[in-house]
Amino acid sequence: GIASGSAVVVPLASESSVALRHGWEVLSEQMVASDTDGNIIRTINWQPAMDAYRHVVGEQVSESLANGADVPEAKRFPFGIRRAGEEPVIRDPLHATEDGSLMVLSGVPSHATMSVMKGDDARLTEAAYELGADVARLEPAGHLLVFDCFSRAMLYGASKRDADLIAMKRAFRDSGLEVPLYGAMASGEICSDGLRYVDFHNKTVAVCSFAA
Repeated sequence: GIASGSAVVVPLASESSVALRHGWEVLSEQMVASDTDGNIIRTINWQPAMDAYRHVVGEQVSESLANGADVPEAKRFPFGIRRAGEEPVIRDPLHATEDGSLMVLSGVPSHATMSVMKGDDARLTEAAYELGADVARLEPAGHLLVFDCFSRAMLYGASKRDADLIAMKRAFRDSGLEVPLYGAMASGEICSDGLRYVDFHNKTVAVCSFAA
């Protein structure tokens, strides 16, 4: 069955390392999520969130969120919450509300500093390759557990939905790494090793490498 709001905890008596990349690049100047409520961004820079978002991405993208239209390009302009010394944490816009707010996939802290991001298939798969190269340098490397965001696969389309995994495997091959690979596509990824924020990531690839 389905267990809502639950978690599976698996203790492993082995060392492990984690890594993640997403490939999204900064499009806009820094902005402040000046009023939020969980995953609802009410205002950005103290103006209605949709107005601020529209100013960056244009009418077609913003109106697709307002009308619930299926415009794939609308998914190429997520938000990125700034993190010192790390890649921004991606937040995927879902749709606009009647009061001009924006609903995103996961929570946004009040007064978080963020930017609108952009990305194309080539840059996203390049990031997956770079992640594979990062993983090849991790210790230990007995098994790999990979969580790839389902929304990335949707961007690539049905014929290329494995693009991230193909890029990672190419990086493994180029680095001489041969280890078992497990994982799943998910609607959000968590990647924490006790030294970074425990964040729920969107549109990102996360890997855990652990000893056999």
